Amino acid sequence: MVNLFDFNDYRKFLKHWANLERGNVAILAKVAKCQPSYISRAMSEEVHLTQDHAFALCSYWQFNTMERDFFMALLDHDRAGTLELKNHLKDKILSLKSRHQQLKNQVNREAPPQNQFDTSFHSHWAKLAVHALTDRKSLNTAETIAQKLALDVNFVDTILNELENKQLVLRRSDGSYIYNSVPTHIPRDSPILSLFLQSWRQRAIMNSHILNEDHIYFTNVQTISKNDFQKVRKMLMAVIRDSSAIANNSDPEDLMVLNCDLFCL
Repeated sequence: MVNLFDFNDYRKFLKHWANLERGNVAILAKVAKCQPSYISRAMSEEVHLTQDHAFALCSYWQFNTMERDFFMALLDHDRAGTLELKNHLKDKILSLKSRHQQLKNQVNREAPPQNQFDTSFHSHWAKLAVHALTDRKSLNTAETIAQKLALDVNFVDTILNELENKQLVLRRSDGSYIYNSVPTHIPRDSPILSLFLQSWRQRAIMNSHILNEDHIYFTNVQTISKNDFQKVRKMLMAVIRDSSAIANNSDPEDLMVLNCDLFCL
């Protein structure tokens, strides 16, 4: 099924679902306990579904809580009789869409436990970089990693010891390391997130003087409409989601860093 959150009108989603297969209108009518003609009129924007109709359909589609609330908010917005209520429901719709689009919902990663090691691990870009590079067979010793990152080998060795103590890497008998565990995604509301962002932005600044045609460093500040801002946001979320999926299935030949910021002042 197409992503519900791509729709801003519940009837357009209803029409899309009904057109997926022949007989779907009859199924919707049966679930909503109404006549098929009523579903057809709703899709033609002649009438509205009732909340009872919509709630029954959400259950049939096996929507989770956020999807159900979003679909019901779309319905309530279109049924609202005053501008004040419509604006209130529009804010609710945008809030639900924003929550859905957050990285913790878009990227399939688990939220980490908030403990002291998490704070330490995400406070300096080198710790995550060292950990990630142990997944590359040719860069799995303190010396080779230090050379790759232009860091002091003693500093890298200290990081590797810390990672080993937390079982994020395993040490072989020859002194090399094996990547052992994937670090979990930081929730948006975590106090650790600001440390993580600052650390990798600093690393990007350090790298920006290197002349490499493959690297991209870009900042753009300009005015934009609220609707177009949401279009740009959706595009960037798709890039983040797709690039993560590509990297997850890629050979660990190099270490990629993707920094992305989009906000309104």
